[in-house]
Amino acid sequence: MLKKSTFLLFLLFSILSYSQKKNETSSNLSGLWSGTNNENFKNNQLIIAQDNSKIVMTHYLEFKGISMTEYGIGTIKGDNVEYDVIVTKAIPGWALKGKHILKLNKAKDSLIGIYDAGNGNTGKIVFTRLK
Repeated sequence: MLKKSTFLLFLLFSILSYSQKKNETSSNLSGLWSGTNNENFKNNQLIIAQDNSKIVMTHYLEFKGISMTEYGIGTIKGDNVEYDVIVTKAIPGWALKGKHILKLNKAKDSLIGIYDAGNGNTGKIVFTRLK
């Protein structure tokens, strides 16, 4: 009986360990990224801190000379990144909440995707790894 329960315990730990590793990602996005949307955006800097599959970001940009800051919390699964965004210093007329849905390219040096402002405004968003 002891052998059977030891085997079952070993099997349970093996399954839990495998599923935990499966949820982790081999991509590490931690660091400094630069937004490269278009000429209207300046000083467009994104800082990402990653803890396994959890992403925490802070973002500063200037749009036509007006500054904006926001932060977000989300996840990475494989090469897919998704996080909710809260704007803490807004550009007048822009949304105060939203979502970024990004995909890490094969070279692992760009995040390309969309922003969804939650108010009907969506658009392309691109970040390039700096460090």
